[in-house]
Amino acid sequence: MPVAPDPARTIPVTATSPQVTPEVLIPSAHPAPPAGLDGLDAVVRRHLDAITARDLDAYAATLGEHITLVLPGGRVCSGRDRVLDAVGQMFTTPRWTQDFTELRRSVTGGTAFVLFDSVYREHDEAGAETGRARLLLGLTLTATPDGWLVHADHSTPLPELR
Repeated sequence: MPVAPDPARTIPVTATSPQVTPEVLIPSAHPAPPAGLDGLDAVVRRHLDAITARDLDAYAATLGEHITLVLPGGRVCSGRDRVLDAVGQMFTTPRWTQDFTELRRSVTGGTAFVLFDSVYREHDEAGAETGRARLLLGLTLTATPDGWLVHADHSTPLPELR
């Protein structure tokens, strides 16, 4: 059942780029779902596994309807359909891998943030590495009656690896 917006808890967000649509974000009024933190671990694992397997259906199952994706180059995709289009294009690109190492996790009520150090690698047809990028990947998840879902996925490029 949708929660009616409470004006005292509404945070206006203004657009800072033509690619960003202004919207109103309302903090989750839902308690953590029955699956609790174990459910959080499972959806984070499914999200990362879907990326490494390039499985768009599995990836989609981890997303909230109003997901925002910030790509390493700064492109912002808002909404499930736009995010799936962008990620679907990435998944069709051959010969890349991505590793994730969790750095930090915080959970407050029905909101969780998980930060990863990630290394994206490109390979040639023989499997030799041809390029790589180091990223910080931040996932914000919200508890819904159906379980935890990714609400924001933000990749920040870091200095080159040596």
